[in-house]
Amino acid sequence: MPAKFDACVRNGGKITTKKLSGGRYQHICWIGGQSFKGHIKKKKVKK
Repeated sequence: MPAKFDACVRNGGKITTKKLSGGRYQHICWIGGQSFKGHIKKKKVKK
């Protein structure tokens, strides 16, 4: 994850998940009115 995102998580930021097209999602950390985006991930398909 990006360094600023990790620092936000360590400092107690609130994590939200943004749904994207194509079964993808992104975690976003909010702290002090600022947002820090994590990597874009893809949902795993159940077999």
